[in-house]
Amino acid sequence: MKSEQPYSTRHHSIAVWELTLACNLRCSHCGSSAGKARGNELNTQEALETVNKLQQRGITEVTLIGGEATLRQDWEMIARAIVSAGMRLTLQTGGFHVDQALAQRIVDTGVYGVGVSLDGSEDIHDGLRGRQGSYKRGLQAIDHLKEAGLKTVTVNTQINRLNWQNIPQLFESLINHGVKGWMLMPTIPMGAALSDQLLCLQPYDFEALHELMGVLSAAGRQNGMAVVAGNAMGYFGPYERLMRDPGEGLVNYGGCPAGTQVLGLEADGTVKGCPSLPTDLYATGHVLEDGIERLDQLLFGGELSLLTHDRQSISNPYRRHVEGFCLRCPFTSVCKGGCTWASSSIQGKRGDNPYCMFRSIAMNASGKHEVMVQLSAGDIGPFSRGDYRVEVRDGDPTLDTATDASPINLDNVSWPQSLAEIALRFKQQRGSVRESVGAVLQAHRAFPTLNRQDTVDRLLESMENRTSSTKVSLQHH
Repeated sequence: MKSEQPYSTRHHSIAVWELTLACNLRCSHCGSSAGKARGNELNTQEALETVNKLQQRGITEVTLIGGEATLRQDWEMIARAIVSAGMRLTLQTGGFHVDQALAQRIVDTGVYGVGVSLDGSEDIHDGLRGRQGSYKRGLQAIDHLKEAGLKTVTVNTQINRLNWQNIPQLFESLINHGVKGWMLMPTIPMGAALSDQLLCLQPYDFEALHELMGVLSAAGRQNGMAVVAGNAMGYFGPYERLMRDPGEGLVNYGGCPAGTQVLGLEADGTVKGCPSLPTDLYATGHVLEDGIERLDQLLFGGELSLLTHDRQSISNPYRRHVEGFCLRCPFTSVCKGGCTWASSSIQGKRGDNPYCMFRSIAMNASGKHEVMVQLSAGDIGPFSRGDYRVEVRDGDPTLDTATDASPINLDNVSWPQSLAEIALRFKQQRGSVRESVGAVLQAHRAFPTLNRQDTVDRLLESMENRTSSTKVSLQHH
């Protein structure tokens, strides 16, 4: 029987649990800087107690991540305990060591679905993942899991400056392997990704990223693969509903779920509202002590401050607020500044997220662009963040000689035959995309609209009506 909780409005339903930080890959874009296990990871008994704690708190799904979760010796015992407690079990893996035998063991735990990480074709993926052969083994893992009888096998991909041109080729490979679900997200400047300033995308790149996601999502619909945007990928351009919903195309981003729909656990028991959030800002305590309770208090109890791991008091980072461009955006009421992971990693707080498609399109169209400048990389440890300054500059970003990274240019992509016609159609809509975003933003700032979902729906429909690619793609399904 579930215990009575003081905050009846708590909505945690998914717990994403870093079972261990040990990993057999060395990914250059890894936010958790995985490799070696944490020195104080939960022991078996503590892990089983954590399963009970999650079940008592009303968690309905647990996703095991790492590092590489299946490198932990007792992972099967923990996985079976999750299923026995009545919670859905999912697993994320790099796939490097998932042979036929391990695939069968994974399926035998009662797992509902497994996501395999792939980031490009062989040379690109192996380079990013830091180990030769990881691409082939990732594809083999997909095949082994399907052969073992698992119906839900999906792929997760990070997009960054090293692989964006290669993503269309990955699309074809996934189709050939019968993948039915593909989630994409941008590499966030955190952890290992801080060591290379040219790895992560710039804010001005998100206009092109918006088009790329439109192409992939439309092509996915035609090929029976749901291509969806991750939480950090967005937001609210004309292709918003196309990339957000693999079904009817009528769903939009609903705001960051950290702490309300998602609960994050580090391998040592540290609780956060989302597993990807910077630990120094968002850790609330130990899962077997008062970590979840403190999270609830910060979310729903009106707490004004949080005591960090080094006993420093900081303003409650979970309090919703928006500022900067986000404060003047017509979609603020729903988006609320987008992914807290992205905004906090770049700005050190939530509520002003430069990793935004609508924002990028609007800024670029106005003759300005935003540039993310790294001031310090920090310690490049697990979930650590650097120090950045976001600058607004005049002119076309392609002519900005002050940045070392050239903007994403989809005209430089060698589109495979399966995507070429769709890509051309979306290319022809670039002017309409800018026009539609500009019209919505101008109208809102001249006469701010009511902050309601029906208003958001009308604004999205207005942009979609101006971009025929969106309407054709939505109707095609």
